[in-house]
Amino acid sequence: DKDTLVIFDVDRVLVVHEDPLFRDENRARSFRLYKRLVDGDGRIMAKAFTMLVLEAKSTLIDPAVVGLIEELTARGTPVIGLTHTMTGEIEPGKMIQKIRHDNLASLGVRFESGAPFSEDIVFESIEGKTPVFDKGILFTGQAVQKGDLLVSFFDKIRWRPKRIIFFDDNGDNLCDVYHAVRELDAEIQLDLFLFKGADQLDNEVKFETARQQVVNYRDSGEWLSEEALAMKRDPELDEAGD
Repeated sequence: DKDTLVIFDVDRVLVVHEDPLFRDENRARSFRLYKRLVDGDGRIMAKAFTMLVLEAKSTLIDPAVVGLIEELTARGTPVIGLTHTMTGEIEPGKMIQKIRHDNLASLGVRFESGAPFSEDIVFESIEGKTPVFDKGILFTGQAVQKGDLLVSFFDKIRWRPKRIIFFDDNGDNLCDVYHAVRELDAEIQLDLFLFKGADQLDNEVKFETARQQVVNYRDSGEWLSEEALAMKRDPELDEAGD
């Protein structure tokens, strides 16, 4: 109903990277591989790798969630995303929020029409990091905790739900939201769910294939999936990483 707010974390609740190489479990090792194969300034490489991860194709953990969000919106139940993600311009003309929205929209996930507030909000920056509410998703900007941002959001739009249903893959985030909302209004009903669907996925990385993917990206500027790489693979590609 209109007094219930349904909140979805984004990463590892709605989506994961299609290529396991970019998933949280493997990202540190993947970046080390990237640095070994791509020459350049450390900061530039880190930014380029971040851009590569941001633009990498994602996949739905449970495709049924698209229909669920659409059904909630059709019923008039407010629904938003809440993610602990950076914000702002990562390259000239490329905003992190837009990249994330476009990625989700390509999978059928849209929050804008179901959100309880139609305008975008820019919150106070903290040490150069800026939380925002953008097209139905709250981005912490990695500046604040999820609970604090959610409470600030309620204050900004001058609305409080009577019930919150929140799905997150991190128990600390659930606890944070619980305490922040309880301090705001002890009468709000809280139903908090720890979602571990991403843990059931096959996160194994074939690092020889990953090496060839990085080499291809270094040489062509194009990231190929494992399947696309298999179609393109030839002796010259294998020799390029030696």
